[in-house]
Amino acid sequence: MSNRLIEKVAVRLNLADLTGSSDDAWKAALKKTSQAWVEQDMSQLADIQEALEEEPTTYAVVVYRSPVEQLVEALLKGEELEQAIAEWQDFAGSLLELHNRFPHRMSLGPCPSSPAGLDNLVDHVARSTNLPLKLSTDTKPSVLPSAQDREPEKYGMQLAALLLLDLPGAKVLADQLEAASVRAVQKPSSPDLIAEFLTSRSKLLQDRADYLNLRANNRDQKKELDRIKKENALLIPQLHRTQEELERALLDKQSLMAKVHEMRKGRDYRKAKIQQLERELEEQSGKLEWLRSVRDQHRNSARELRVELKQAKAAMHSHEKQVETLSAELKSIKSSRSWRYTRVLRQVDGAPDRRV
Repeated sequence: MSNRLIEKVAVRLNLADLTGSSDDAWKAALKKTSQAWVEQDMSQLADIQEALEEEPTTYAVVVYRSPVEQLVEALLKGEELEQAIAEWQDFAGSLLELHNRFPHRMSLGPCPSSPAGLDNLVDHVARSTNLPLKLSTDTKPSVLPSAQDREPEKYGMQLAALLLLDLPGAKVLADQLEAASVRAVQKPSSPDLIAEFLTSRSKLLQDRADYLNLRANNRDQKKELDRIKKENALLIPQLHRTQEELERALLDKQSLMAKVHEMRKGRDYRKAKIQQLERELEEQSGKLEWLRSVRDQHRNSARELRVELKQAKAAMHSHEKQVETLSAELKSIKSSRSWRYTRVLRQVDGAPDRRV
């Protein structure tokens, strides 16, 4: 179908992503350029062919991985050189065959690895479909660099892939595919890849030397670890015995602390009892002092009484002597003649006649 026919009908843009990439930023930016994009993406050549055959208004934008990337991925998976280049030739031949059938309804291009590559793809599709496609300045993605650019250790694989693509059959397909595709990235040159490969190899040798040194250190550390493990094997039983002894000591300590607690309780009881006895003793001491003072008073009183008694006895003895003397005198008087002769006179005077 010619470009003139496409102008007369509504174009339905359909993205055929053959990269298998998980980075959807460039696809989202691409679909924001127009409302003509079909929602469902296609990921197989058979799906692209079916859509182009059944729907005349379909315009396929086919994005594939660059030949170098495809070959590097195959080699990294462990495929043989012959198998890797044969698979790529089958893919490239089928893609070119489909493009030759629908040259005006397809745009081919490697996966855009930069905003400039995405601009080139959008411009090519806009010119081919006469649609006003333009990337939005505020939604333009920062497309990540390709895998081989992020991993310098793949330079050798890239060099091998370039050598495979220089083979006669592969070179023809690569040139045809490049001619039919939108130029998105600069093709790496062999001299640059050789220089990068040598730099990467030098770094790899240095890393290998560092690895050997680290491995030697690891062996020394392993020996030290084995020695420590042997010491631990000897120390662990001792630690178990020590732990058992500590547990027994802890139990003994707990039992001793219980006894000490009981002794402290007994001590506190005895201390309180002693304090009570001391108070009672103080009371008894006060009473004893009072009794002693009373005793001293009684002793003084007794001493005074004994002195008074002695004086009273002496006075009584003196009085007894006086009584005896007076009795003797009275008896003498009564027994005298004058007493008998004066009896009548005493009776007259009214004095009683007392006789002994």
